[in-house]
Amino acid sequence: MHYTACQLWPDVLSAEAQIRFWLESPEVPAAKREATEAALPQMLGNRLRQCWLNLTLFLGRARVDAPKPTTADITAFCLELRQTGQVEVEEVLRIRRRLYQATLREFEWHKERLRAVCQARYDAQLHAAHEDQAA
Repeated sequence: MHYTACQLWPDVLSAEAQIRFWLESPEVPAAKREATEAALPQMLGNRLRQCWLNLTLFLGRARVDAPKPTTADITAFCLELRQTGQVEVEEVLRIRRRLYQATLREFEWHKERLRAVCQARYDAQLHAAHEDQAA
């Protein structure tokens, strides 16, 4: 993999970002949302991962019953990523496996996030090319 401007799917996708995404879910009661939001700034490392796990378990049934993206949607998005020229085949395969586990809401969120990463990689590549020309 030769694009290192930013990781497409970090080993630990920001647990805080995932928690914040799911806290917006209508299945989460307002009291639980407020308590979790208040506690997030003090959570570090394993406690943050534990919070993510607790929230995932709490929303387990909602996630299982939630609509999923179709194979065609996932395939089209993975093709889009490859066509940007910013994503290696191995990365697409890892992403594809994870997208199959996502709900439709998560899939839309990941699409926005992954497009932003591809754009950041392109911008970094463009910036590096301009620096090389200037030197």
